[in-house]
Amino acid sequence: MPKYRRTWRSASRQHSRRVIRTAVRLRWRAPDTLGTALASYRGAIAAHRRLARLAPRLFDSAVVDRERREQEARRLWMDSWKPAFI
Repeated sequence: MPKYRRTWRSASRQHSRRVIRTAVRLRWRAPDTLGTALASYRGAIAAHRRLARLAPRLFDSAVVDRERREQEARRLWMDSWKPAFI
């Protein structure tokens, strides 16, 4: 007589497994604060880039720094010539 291995799993296992998977999938999840923060940061960067395109003298740091250096050089040049004008 052949020996059969006894299985410990019942026939109702598959039905209950489907219910468990559905319950796990539909459970409440905590809000994704990191994802929200990254999306907000990306939006702020995009807005700053748009502002830099519209008004580079105010919002583009490279243009602001260059104009500040040019103004400082112009002021030094004027200060060097001011005694000659007086």
